Amino acid sequence: MNPLLGFQPSEDAPAVRTTLDAALAAFAREDLAEARRAAGAEWACAVAMDVHTGQILLMEAVPDYDPNLPDFGAKSSAASGRKEGIGWLLPAVMALEPGSTAKPFVVAAALAEGVIRRDEHFENFGGTWRLPGRVIHNASEVPNHAMTPREVLVHSSNIGAAQIGMRLGAQKLRALWESLDVNRGIGIPIFDGNRGLFPSDADWNHPSAERWCVASTSYGHAFSLTPVRLAAAWSALVNGGILRQPSLFLDDAPRPGQRVYPEAVAREVSGWLEGVIADRKDKVLPAWPDLRWGGKSGTAKKTHEDGYDLLFTAFGPLPNPEIVVIVVVDNPSNGKPRGSLMSGPSAGRILRRALELRGSLRAVQDLDSRSPRAIVAAR
Repeated sequence: MNPLLGFQPSEDAPAVRTTLDAALAAFAREDLAEARRAAGAEWACAVAMDVHTGQILLMEAVPDYDPNLPDFGAKSSAASGRKEGIGWLLPAVMALEPGSTAKPFVVAAALAEGVIRRDEHFENFGGTWRLPGRVIHNASEVPNHAMTPREVLVHSSNIGAAQIGMRLGAQKLRALWESLDVNRGIGIPIFDGNRGLFPSDADWNHPSAERWCVASTSYGHAFSLTPVRLAAAWSALVNGGILRQPSLFLDDAPRPGQRVYPEAVAREVSGWLEGVIADRKDKVLPAWPDLRWGGKSGTAKKTHEDGYDLLFTAFGPLPNPEIVVIVVVDNPSNGKPRGSLMSGPSAGRILRRALELRGSLRAVQDLDSRSPRAIVAAR
């Protein structure tokens, strides 16, 4: 602060009560710092949300804002074109492509519309699907056999997700994204400037829309949204199909939700995602005997700049989830960029700690030892 600019005395102001959990933030901060260090990443952030109320429990990021480098980490806002303090300074409001974390939304919508069957199999074409004018690839570790919709999610097949999205068609898929509010700000006025990118009317109505914006958005590319908005969309999937608007202030009046999925479909698809954790052979993702949880990774190669955003969504406990956690690791430099490897373990641990803090689970020693400043006390 420059004293030559003048001085304005402080004034009393009304208290602002937020939904944020300070003990959860203390734990997440240390876990994110370790995830960032291990990945050699530019930054890492986490958002946690109560799936039944939309209350934001966590918005945390590393590294810290440095007032000596005020432009460090600033990004150009898609909404205003100005350099704004988003990124790790305000991590929850920086729009990014969701990658494969968007696939479950498409599968659930296709089941609800009756355009796919649960026992139907979708080809993977050897990992490379050649369409007129474009080619869609799977990640190298995705098996090449034909897959059911559940397997498309568990193995994260881009090719399978694109085929399922194309069954919905351009207008129904566009209606899905709009019903989930992915093309809106997060609904909190002081943070609502960055709405991300969304295909235009011309894109959705183009003769090749199914090969391009339909296929691409079906596996989480060609649009962007904030981690808070992604958490709200995930909350709708895992709470039984009701979209709740994000809330940051305790004094806000509750707002009615909007049904976006039939309850049976939402429960079924979110239940499939336990397999993302339980079916893994490498045991990279944490497991505890008293917690069943589900999740989905996303590895998003940036469209308009170099690098990757690595995401993981975690939710639990199953079968009746209470909390969803989004972890993002940006531009890793160590190892192969994969959301499950670099964001997944942190997302699982933060989910566990959030459930402990609300008294839904007992505290475990291995998590206590990681963060002595985060005291577990049931609320």
